[in-house]
Amino acid sequence: MRAGLTAIALMLFTVTAYAADEAAFQGHDALVKELKTKEAELKLTSAAISCAREAAAAKNPPTVAEARKAVAEAEQALAAVQAEPATAALLAATQKTREARDAKVEELLKDAPTWQAARKKREELQASIKEIEGKLATADEAQLLKLAKLRGEESQLGRKMYGAARAMWKHGTVLALYQNADNAYKAQGAANEKNAALAAASGKLKAARKALDEAIDALPLEAGPGAALMARQEKLTKDVAAAKERVGELEKQLLGNAKTYSATIKVMSRKTKQEEDKKVTLWVPQTEYVRGVIVAHSMIKGLADGNTMRLVAAREGLATMVFDDFVGNGKESLARLDGLFEQFAAQSKHPELRGAPVLLGGLSASVLGTRNVACAVPERVFGVVHVAGGNMQEMPANGAGMVGVPFIAHNGEFEWCGPIGGIQPAYGHQTQWVMIREQMLRLWRNKFEHRMMLIVVPNADHGAWDQGLTAMFIRKAVQYRLPKEKRDGSSPATCVPIAASAGWLTDADLDHPKHEPAPYEKYSGDKNNAFWHFDEEMARAVFEYHRGQFLLPDLTKATPIPAEWPATKKTF
Repeated sequence: MRAGLTAIALMLFTVTAYAADEAAFQGHDALVKELKTKEAELKLTSAAISCAREAAAAKNPPTVAEARKAVAEAEQALAAVQAEPATAALLAATQKTREARDAKVEELLKDAPTWQAARKKREELQASIKEIEGKLATADEAQLLKLAKLRGEESQLGRKMYGAARAMWKHGTVLALYQNADNAYKAQGAANEKNAALAAASGKLKAARKALDEAIDALPLEAGPGAALMARQEKLTKDVAAAKERVGELEKQLLGNAKTYSATIKVMSRKTKQEEDKKVTLWVPQTEYVRGVIVAHSMIKGLADGNTMRLVAAREGLATMVFDDFVGNGKESLARLDGLFEQFAAQSKHPELRGAPVLLGGLSASVLGTRNVACAVPERVFGVVHVAGGNMQEMPANGAGMVGVPFIAHNGEFEWCGPIGGIQPAYGHQTQWVMIREQMLRLWRNKFEHRMMLIVVPNADHGAWDQGLTAMFIRKAVQYRLPKEKRDGSSPATCVPIAASAGWLTDADLDHPKHEPAPYEKYSGDKNNAFWHFDEEMARAVFEYHRGQFLLPDLTKATPIPAEWPATKKTF
């Protein structure tokens, strides 16, 4: 998760809490920010200490010299085994096929500005690292900290570039080359498993390198910049521990008086094929009035029982529960929930739980049942958190019933699975997010009735979601969608309609937006190619989250998604 969008720091909104002490929550936010800062400083200092030990090792003291000699001997022994004809041929085949695959990816990205900028940036980082490493023996504390910082940035960028390149392996023009490389790698692996000499030589080299690392780590740092960094590390360690303790104490104060209630529901057992009683638990924060209920499928149970989301729930007077027993019919699913709410209302003395408004969350396949409730009974739903889902055309009536329901979709930039039809050759592992973007825009275009926003987690795979933006979404949904007056539970809740014109729009070109976020009526771009948001704060948070974060180009610009996609439709 990107810096600055941590799960709790994003909760700093100017919104009056309904059921809790807002000052206490703001104090918690400030403490968490302080803790994150101290943890980052400690991590950097620890990395700088490793650099200081490298500097000490550069003088080649006896223990390090002996360990280095052992590594060199082990490397020579492994090279001798790898030079044997059969083994060498397999290694060469793997290297050759990988080079062909990677060259094709580079060819495809030769005119991609963000990829080329990343490559240039990484080269600059590597040059700066090499310059400091050349003077490592005389480096002072500031230089060691700088080296640690540069190495961290270079490593992070390298991982990001690898993830982006890997996503292109399933592109139509790369796929055959990827399969060749994969087959060569598997053949090499199968042969290696039978090569006892290779296994022994590899094991000895691994052990020798471990011994060298241990010898370097054991070098004393009794004076100079190393000693100063050790003192800095000791202080920061204490600071982090103290900050964690303060955060923990405040979270205990904010969440410690919550209560849980249990109810049962009749479900069909997959094993016995008979109806059985199933226990469901509701978590209720300390509050005089429960404004609504967060209902999460167990595939995204953190939305209901994770610490971050419970802090949001306590702040806004929301109960939370994990519920798996959604069915295809949204009204029937809601009836099941209402049966549980009736039991919870009686136990908790919160009559407002009867017919309570719900915020629903699902992940992957479980999005189907959750969003069907919003399609069937939209007036009861104050929000939908839709993670790693697709196939929006599978909603009843293509989602026509979900008009007006705030909807936040999260997808990883590079998901291994796609919508109907799977990964498309034109888009590689970008298939899932570009397809759901198109489907969401098709629901929005011309009528402007749906209230949908898309979050694409950079360099992430299936199941990724940003908790900070989700926390913001929940708080905004409470602010704009829930009735201000208290309910007595005598009739089902009716959520507040939100006019499209009341919100803000952002460019659907997430990474390279041409238009700044703006109020609906003042948006300078094409409204048909924009996403809707509650207000300026939400719009700008989503805008900044994405801008400049993707290394790959948007492949739909070269190959637009066909108007007839998907060719066939299914009914849930």
